[in-house]
Amino acid sequence: MKENTTEIGMRLIQFRKSLGFSQVQIAERADVSRVYITQIETGKTNPSYNVIFNLITKCNLSIDWLITGKGDMTFEATESIANKLLDFYFPFIEKMSEMPREKQKRLIKIFTEILETD
Repeated sequence: MKENTTEIGMRLIQFRKSLGFSQVQIAERADVSRVYITQIETGKTNPSYNVIFNLITKCNLSIDWLITGKGDMTFEATESIANKLLDFYFPFIEKMSEMPREKQKRLIKIFTEILETD
């Protein structure tokens, strides 16, 4: 999981810099402290459900790109995408964050293998 946490942190840095934002500016949009953003960017923690939701809704961050590094970094905000995120991704991420670390690792490995076969 540490490797994935580090990769997510690196992608958050890349995303933030692509917007020309400081850590303070991205923290304001994510509704968290700059210290929390630093912890994500340095791989000490994964972003919470609320942080991901805020970055998706306020900055059009692609959750697929954030987690896997595949696809476009951002997306065009449309009603259908918003509904898809609310109906599937967020409840899934919330449930996954409650799972034991070993189960999280297994799921991430499965998702990675599926994405790499395309």
